[in-house]
Amino acid sequence: MEGFVEDPEGDAVPGARDWMRTIFTSTALRWITHPLVAALVLVGTFYLLYLGGLYEGGSYPGRMVLDIWLLAVGLVFFWVTVGIDPVPGPQRPLTRVGAAAVALAGYAFFLVALIMAEFVIAAEFYTSLQLGWFDDLAANQRLGGNLAWAVGELPLLLATVLAIMRWGSVENRRARQRDDQVDRDGDRELAAYNAMLNGLHPNTRTSAAADKKASNHDFQREPENG
Repeated sequence: MEGFVEDPEGDAVPGARDWMRTIFTSTALRWITHPLVAALVLVGTFYLLYLGGLYEGGSYPGRMVLDIWLLAVGLVFFWVTVGIDPVPGPQRPLTRVGAAAVALAGYAFFLVALIMAEFVIAAEFYTSLQLGWFDDLAANQRLGGNLAWAVGELPLLLATVLAIMRWGSVENRRARQRDDQVDRDGDRELAAYNAMLNGLHPNTRTSAAADKKASNHDFQREPENG
């Protein structure tokens, strides 16, 4: 059986492919890979780490774990917003556009808060390094925020533009498919709408005829009264 491995007793044991399919279609992965969830996790990481006081420099292994985490959430975000590979829970193009816009705006507000912050992130750690250059940690932090503003916003801006372009492409493709279907089979929605109007038409016609008859009757009575 495909995806299964036969054990010595002849029973089918789930293989790697079957486990991967199960994980890929799981509810948990669908939630994690939702575009809005991915955007909130990506942007929220920066707020919690740097503005929430969770980042204190730490050891080299700790920073490696942080780098891997940022890389992972970034890859997931770009995968589910502008990626062309299949995702566990396919989303509408408009949802992807919204997620990209949320990430773009959220990251921009984070950088503004970082530049205007009156405190230095992980000040004790960076002071202990005693580099001998850029001793003004506040100025160094503002410089880093401005550099991130100039460079770090570009990928998110490109992702937003690309998501909008793909949204337009999907809408154009749907419009062409609908036009082809109308040319081939006729406009079924229009036919159904006309049928509904035709079903209502007898009552409307009867009411209109009654109003016309009453109007004519009143018109004929006016000369008699005169």
